[in-house]
Amino acid sequence: MSEQRELGWNGVRFQAPADWQIARIGRCDLLMERKAHPVFEIKWAPIRGRFSHGKTRRRLAASSGRRSKALLEAESIPASWRSALKGFDVEGFSWQEGGMQARGLTLFCPKCGNAAVLQFFRRSGRGGGEASVLSLLRSFADHPETDLRLWSVFDVHAELPADFIHLRHRFQPGAYEMAFRHRTMDLTLFRWAAAPVWTRHRSFAEAAGALVTPPPSTEPEEKTTGAGHRLLEWREQQQRSWARRLFGRGSGHRRIRLWHDEAKGRILGFRLEDCRPIADTLAECITASYRSV
Repeated sequence: MSEQRELGWNGVRFQAPADWQIARIGRCDLLMERKAHPVFEIKWAPIRGRFSHGKTRRRLAASSGRRSKALLEAESIPASWRSALKGFDVEGFSWQEGGMQARGLTLFCPKCGNAAVLQFFRRSGRGGGEASVLSLLRSFADHPETDLRLWSVFDVHAELPADFIHLRHRFQPGAYEMAFRHRTMDLTLFRWAAAPVWTRHRSFAEAAGALVTPPPSTEPEEKTTGAGHRLLEWREQQQRSWARRLFGRGSGHRRIRLWHDEAKGRILGFRLEDCRPIADTLAECITASYRSV
């Protein structure tokens, strides 16, 4: 079996071959491809009320334009697949269209109430890949077992408190950004590639100041991460009106941290904003877990 890597996104995590690349990423869906061909897709959502495998397949058929009877009917799945998904209510399906085939699963987790649709694609006449599929299913989880949630896609990895809710993300060549919220606190993770370009003719402090908007007239504090990377931190505390304090509005406290991973050629960091003081333990937790892989 090929080299594997663990992916985690918005509560879902699994092992996938390292040469499967993310082709599309949404709030609750991922499409992966290998050599520019789709190989795996997953969509998930919490279920309110009673879950139905049949309704889920019919919605999938309607959304994809496939209305063939084969897609609407349940199909038996290998015993090894069912064994790998213990704890899930699972049914299978398949479809074939043109030169593309797929075997899929509809899953429901009674423990957390999430439903998921998994599809494994292959081109007609080409088999194989069963070991990778089985490895993915054995590692699949749709909710965290601890109070931390894994966010690991592309070349970034972070474990954040599960209370932080995903707001938005932006993955562009050279610049990534993921935004989260917990009650009145906003968190934004940053990642920039080509760090040597940013620091070629200026200091790291000058480059960092150009990437984010640090608090005015505030000098950064220099530190070192647990991994030995040079780190800069800005802190700001703003006075707020009594109304803003009463209703918890406005980011009276702000902390920005950026650090330089010279070995990977990356600049990583985050911005925390809250109407209340921001605990050092939270800032250290994020710094320790957020890294380039």
